[in-house]
Amino acid sequence: MTYYNFKQGIFLVRGHVNGCIYDTNNLNLYAITGPVVNGLVELVKNHKIVDDNLKLVIDQLIDFKLLEITDFAKGLTDIKSIGEEKFDFEFGWVKVTDQCNQTCIHCFEEASPQRNSQISIKNFKKAIRELAKVGFKLVTIFGGEPLLLREQLPEMIAYTSKFFNKNHIIFTNGTLIDDYWIEIFKKYRTTISLSLHSFDREEHERVTQLKGSYDKLYRAVDLLKENGIPHRISMVFMKGINPGIQNLESEFIFDIVRLAGRADINLLDQRLLRGKLITQETFTEQLNLTTLRRNVIKHRCFSRRLYIDTDLTVYPCSKEKRFCHGNLKNNNLKDMLKDEILYMSKDKIEGCKYCEYRYACVDCRPDTLGGDGYEKPWNCTYDPINGEWMNADDFVEKFFLKDKAQLKGGVL
Repeated sequence: MTYYNFKQGIFLVRGHVNGCIYDTNNLNLYAITGPVVNGLVELVKNHKIVDDNLKLVIDQLIDFKLLEITDFAKGLTDIKSIGEEKFDFEFGWVKVTDQCNQTCIHCFEEASPQRNSQISIKNFKKAIRELAKVGFKLVTIFGGEPLLLREQLPEMIAYTSKFFNKNHIIFTNGTLIDDYWIEIFKKYRTTISLSLHSFDREEHERVTQLKGSYDKLYRAVDLLKENGIPHRISMVFMKGINPGIQNLESEFIFDIVRLAGRADINLLDQRLLRGKLITQETFTEQLNLTTLRRNVIKHRCFSRRLYIDTDLTVYPCSKEKRFCHGNLKNNNLKDMLKDEILYMSKDKIEGCKYCEYRYACVDCRPDTLGGDGYEKPWNCTYDPINGEWMNADDFVEKFFLKDKAQLKGGVL
């Protein structure tokens, strides 16, 4: 008897209406209609060709090296069989203060000069030890503005370097960097992450709301370069802020503003929203096998990142406070990590769990219009219940026609 089987590394994922074939050998996705899904299930599981029209599809799948003819029945293999069970923790944040000398209009921490929460040296050291015990590879010290802790921060950096060597970062707005800090950064081989909001002075300071912050930041970049201190610069695009013409030669990370903290939909315009959309074109790019193996059973970020607040409360992300692992003060980090956060795959997300693209999809949970954290991404243009994509331009137009107060409540 002749049997049809999906080749090794080929998986069929069903949605509410349609389906998708995941080719982990060539890292491609193939969208298929509901009738084809049902026909392929019957073919592989029950060895029946239920529709003559399916024969053409079968021939195409064989040509694409997705399906093969064998003398044995294999059945359907669950894509979760390739799931990455081992936790490979990568990136930890430790917040040392929520005070800042700037009041950036999009700050996800809502830091400001008026805030005064600060981590103690004792608690900071516990946070670093616990992150090291669990196996984190990289730690970022951030705030607020960490360099405001002129007396405490050098001891924190020295202690961090004992556990993470040069694999630690200070996230700073750069305005306080001087020769004093340069010597500390050099001594402990610290990497610096800076935030620049525009290459234009006036535009940058519209964001920071601090006159003189632009020139101080540029002076800091000069000092870092002169002393060979590794650094990178993050720039977030937002409505009403002209990024200007690039006039710095450094490593840059560009992003569109995420709706967390002070940032809301008022910082998005049609062009920026268009850049954030999850569209059909999103899934024409090659799969990332490492991400896919993580996505099928875990959350792509929450399973490898952690954020520790000044009071030792542990969250899955620096921008995500709706989920919490607990407080580290009287606990070991390894024992308090919650499976419901680590294993928050798209199978747990309303709307997404019915989508055939769910394991290939990448969204940011904290980037939200509201809700409990289990809602479908607000920027997704696909309706898996009806199996239809919304035109991106129509989606953007509809988005901005809706009442913003209603959107902030999570309704679209």
